[in-house]
Amino acid sequence: MASRAVPSVPYERVPSPPFVNLTLSSDNNAPSGCHDASNYLEPSYHHIRSAGLTPPEADIITHKEPLVADDTSPWAYTKRRSAQRILDYLYLGPTAVLRDVDYLRREGITMAIVARDSLMKSHRFLSAERAQQELGITTEYINLASTYDLVRAFPAVVRLVNDHMLQVHNSQVQARAASGQATDPSTLRRGKILIMCESGNDRSAALVIGYLMTMFGCGMFTAIRLVGSLRFCCSLTEEVKRTLSTWSDILNAQTDVANDQQQRQNEEDRVVVESVEAMQVADMERHKRRIDDTEDDEDEAETDSDRFHGRVPFVPFTDPQ
Repeated sequence: MASRAVPSVPYERVPSPPFVNLTLSSDNNAPSGCHDASNYLEPSYHHIRSAGLTPPEADIITHKEPLVADDTSPWAYTKRRSAQRILDYLYLGPTAVLRDVDYLRREGITMAIVARDSLMKSHRFLSAERAQQELGITTEYINLASTYDLVRAFPAVVRLVNDHMLQVHNSQVQARAASGQATDPSTLRRGKILIMCESGNDRSAALVIGYLMTMFGCGMFTAIRLVGSLRFCCSLTEEVKRTLSTWSDILNAQTDVANDQQQRQNEEDRVVVESVEAMQVADMERHKRRIDDTEDDEDEAETDSDRFHGRVPFVPFTDPQ
């Protein structure tokens, strides 16, 4: 019956965004200098200016530790209920993980970031309150009204993670300095952040991917592939992938602007330094007086220098004989 149906009027499908095809090959859109092996990724300074960081601050946060995805480890379906370590200081999982106080204590989690629907922002999160009371874990909430709010959430999460890591580090350095103890960076306790959503597979996964794109300077495909290899149950919709593509464009634009501003500042500083040096040289030349300055160079005969010839030492006062 359906094969005999004919349209009453001509029609066509509503235009839709193109499908984002994820491949297993290397990311051709990754910035230059990005170590883009299939299961290995190193921290990069490429986007740190757009994140408001200096290279020393980035080193404090990442410890220059690479992301290594072990593809040989078997994935069990039950692992979706637990959290996976993406970086040595960043974990990804469902909100149910906050109920496991022993796990939080064992892993040393110091901060939790919960991505949730904005309709739930007025509800109490009892697991987070218990974790804060028993372990002192700080909880931050990212309220999302729609998938496209992720674009606004990416820089907020990057700032939350980095600020927390620096705060944990600096508080220990200041405490040891106040007590007169020497600071050995290898003995300092590291902050550890757990990023979660209801399932741990979509919103929170997108936030972790966006963080990797910022701090490791990699492209969207590389970050998705590495996070997916560590938490195999991640499931990103086309809308989520498009927000990540948008974040990649924003990062590149912010980095270009930050680099241009830095180049202009460097040029202005160079001009100022050269001007100061030129003024110092001119000032020295102006105050430097030589015997040649007293000679009259306009006369053809050196008559001006004749007055110095034949002079004998003159002593205005002498002792009586």
